[in-house]
Amino acid sequence: MKGIGTVLQAGYLKLDHSMKTYSVLTENTLLFTGHFADLDPHGWGSLYEKFTGQAFEAEGYEVEYRGLTAGFNDGGIDLILRKGDDTIFVQCKHAFKSSLSRNSIENILYKAGNYISRNMPTNRVHLWLVVPDVKRIKWKRYFLRHNTTQNKVKLALIEIRMLSI
Repeated sequence: MKGIGTVLQAGYLKLDHSMKTYSVLTENTLLFTGHFADLDPHGWGSLYEKFTGQAFEAEGYEVEYRGLTAGFNDGGIDLILRKGDDTIFVQCKHAFKSSLSRNSIENILYKAGNYISRNMPTNRVHLWLVVPDVKRIKWKRYFLRHNTTQNKVKLALIEIRMLSI
């Protein structure tokens, strides 16, 4: 099997919670089926990025999947959403067993801030941290009050649940 990011880029993600599987389809053709049990933390992260991107596409956003295409070289930005005059940079964090530490939040802000400052569009800009459970983020206030790009970027913490954990 190719890397999970490559597989997920090829089509539409469909989850089957009862069977604990995920499938990738294109125009009703099944390309791949995998089991949740076979996913490592990176695989879960890639699955969550695709799931999150599809959720935003359903809301009318144009979605660029940076995390799936660039892997660890995504500059701290997994998705770029565009709708109207808004550009939204998204970092997805999916973790079952741990909350994001203050150090993790600082790393997200640093990497994403650098990427955004190099690629700052002229319209309204947002940085969203998307997680499956906001209650598990004990450093959420820290994230929301820090803005490394002189208040040109609006920060938000967004919850998108993928699985019942």
